[in-house]
Amino acid sequence: MKKRFMAAVTAGVAVAAVVLVPGAAHAADNDRLVTSTEGAAIGLTVDWTSYNSLVLRDVYLKDTGDDGHSVFFYVTATRSFQYPNHWNKSGYNTTAHWDALPGSLTSEIAFVDVTVCRDKLFDNCATSRQSKNPYVF
Repeated sequence: MKKRFMAAVTAGVAVAAVVLVPGAAHAADNDRLVTSTEGAAIGLTVDWTSYNSLVLRDVYLKDTGDDGHSVFFYVTATRSFQYPNHWNKSGYNTTAHWDALPGSLTSEIAFVDVTVCRDKLFDNCATSRQSKNPYVF
């Protein structure tokens, strides 16, 4: 079982367990991750703030399948920690948006990727490339 990112979901927004302070600008800041699968598409920008924190900005989750299935996404950090699922249950051709989803761990976050899924008996999912943390590499 995967350990969960230290974030709580409040009104559809992940709230970090610690206060985040923006870090110095790095070349990997504003790293755009996008991926899609049959019926779902996700896009977000990763803003690295330290060796163990980040903010996901300009997040969108689009339901592209006229099939009655909801769509969701999650972000995995360093293969073992995962943001809670975020959902779009509004139906076909709708898009859910989040301005900023901050998160942190007590340990190093080397990289993150995003997975988008169509919710069905056997979820149909796709995972993006990884965004590497410039504070670590």
